[in-house]
Amino acid sequence: MIWFLAALAVAAGLLLIVFPATAAGRARNADAYARRLGLAIPPQMQQLIERRLARRGRAAGVGVLLGAVAAVPVALLTPEGESRWAHLVPAAGVFALVASVVAAVAALVLRERPGEGMRVARSTEVRLDDYVAPFELNFQRAVVALGLLGALVGIFAVALQPTLLTTSGAFIATGLVGLVAAVAFEVIARRLVDAPQPAGSPAELAWNDALRTLGIRDLMLVPSMMGTFSAFGALLVLVVPGSTSALPGQLGAGIAFGVFLIVIVALIVLAAVQYRHGSPLTHFLRRLWPEVAAQNAAARTPGGRAAAAAASAGAPSAAPVAAAAGESAGTNDEGGTR
Repeated sequence: MIWFLAALAVAAGLLLIVFPATAAGRARNADAYARRLGLAIPPQMQQLIERRLARRGRAAGVGVLLGAVAAVPVALLTPEGESRWAHLVPAAGVFALVASVVAAVAALVLRERPGEGMRVARSTEVRLDDYVAPFELNFQRAVVALGLLGALVGIFAVALQPTLLTTSGAFIATGLVGLVAAVAFEVIARRLVDAPQPAGSPAELAWNDALRTLGIRDLMLVPSMMGTFSAFGALLVLVVPGSTSALPGQLGAGIAFGVFLIVIVALIVLAAVQYRHGSPLTHFLRRLWPEVAAQNAAARTPGGRAAAAAASAGAPSAAPVAAAAGESAGTNDEGGTR
């Protein structure tokens, strides 16, 4: 089974690397992202946006490949135990850790550096919750807290039954890593938000916000994935491995399955609440470019789509940055965009 899963991961990683290798692939990727945002790509930023999205895709592919390479030996060296899936659990944690860390590091290393010259600057200072919804930030913090609780549960379980170290070690490690990653995210993400943005027009500034949002969201992967893995791992350690008779084992599995269903339903409800206000990817538009968000929302209505089709047949599908958005920005020839 591990070799089959590794082959799937390698195939997915290679696809992520190869797809942006062609000019046509990069252009389709950028156009698809522009459509999701509802922003037209300024001609002077076409290559930059294609390059940034291509780098992000390649980094994700490299992360998946490295994660698969690191997970295979972990799965092979972990005893199977009573369950045929037990040896895959630590390997899954290693895979998630490596893949998310590579994506987060790439978000920091591959970001564009500010240039020189006249810039468009905002009249107000931006904050982290302008790029990521407070709901998502608080949800991530809750997941990390659950992961830390999972690590403590794992430590307690090992103290009572040292034979559980094999299965609990991965949950303990990921819970602690999630806590460290969450602290690092809070510091690094705010530094990214405070960094200057190179932009010569409102349209360029809006796209810089879009790319900045992607980078910040990539940084959220490590604490979120590690916290989730540790929390579910602690649940399994509590209710499944300690059972010796048939009835407690069935009861434990039932509890684990019930909690899993509750979590899934809760996630669906929370996602519905979040999407009620629009896609999380466009949260920055609603906060920093409300005119554009309102324009895009109107365009998604039946009447708006019909009017747009009649008025701009054959025109680019992504809505341009509204001229009114420029009212919230001004020029700054000293190079300091906030």
